[in-house]
Amino acid sequence: MLLFGAAGGRGVGSGWAGLVRRAWLRGAPPGGVAWPFKNLPRVPARGRRDWLADGAPGGHPAILPGGSGGAMTRPPLPLCGSILITGSNRGIGLGLVRGLLAASPPPDLVLATCRYPEKAQELQQLRKQYDNIRVLQLDVVSEKSIKAVVKEVEDLVGEKGLNCLVNNAGINVCATLDEVTSETMLTVYETNTVAQLMVTKAFLPLLRKAAKNGTGMGCHRASIINVSSESGSIQLVDAKKLYLQVYPYRIAKTALNMVTKCLAADLKSDGILCISLHPGWIQTDMGGEMAPLKIQDTIPEILSMLARLREEHNGSFLDWQGETVPW
Repeated sequence: MLLFGAAGGRGVGSGWAGLVRRAWLRGAPPGGVAWPFKNLPRVPARGRRDWLADGAPGGHPAILPGGSGGAMTRPPLPLCGSILITGSNRGIGLGLVRGLLAASPPPDLVLATCRYPEKAQELQQLRKQYDNIRVLQLDVVSEKSIKAVVKEVEDLVGEKGLNCLVNNAGINVCATLDEVTSETMLTVYETNTVAQLMVTKAFLPLLRKAAKNGTGMGCHRASIINVSSESGSIQLVDAKKLYLQVYPYRIAKTALNMVTKCLAADLKSDGILCISLHPGWIQTDMGGEMAPLKIQDTIPEILSMLARLREEHNGSFLDWQGETVPW
């Protein structure tokens, strides 16, 4: 399920990412908890020689088109050994959990966190279906909750540490210049910026432990993925006037991008990669029905992009297709 060299495009598209979308659009099994297909990653024509010699970026395996003689393959590796996703009971977080569990092969351990696990029916259903998922309680604005979940994760990962932290939890409050209040600003800033930094800080010992067990930079070793938004781009303010309706959200995402840059600089010597991710404007509870993208359009490409991350991407602001977003 992890796709390398996925094709771009916002429609169904071509290439392996397009294949993923078409398969999903044809319908998932009852309950929608798994994707009804398996795939192998494909390498674009450019760089095939390097991939053949060295494997995919970050040490991942590759499949090379072999013409009439068939494909040359290496045994696939998972994106990472362990991954923790905050806010995974719905939307993008839930989509990432589903995609990772359905990957072939999947991570050894998918840690899905949310405020109320007992109410997260989709996660509980996935827990019954897969033996490599743990559903954990985490309120990202609660110091007590953060400390408790770090202890749980430490017991689960042991000396291997945590390979990938996805700071996905967040809130959105619509507020124009006329409507915005200091209370709203502070609430959104606490959840979308301060909490991401505090959660990351708490998991740093486990991320550093994982980094010591690997080489290179990427999700296979140790990484922090801050789910941001193009609405936080200062350079795109004039071009994206729609976001003037969400003053608190976009300003908090701008601040989160600075957190990303600071972490990337601070943790580079530890071998821990950090990026900001614009996942696209998606039809979720937060994104709304006007969003142009559906979750099944973006999750395969997000996973493909994460699999391709290496040192040169540290401190970057990337979209779901791996394209650079202006700061």
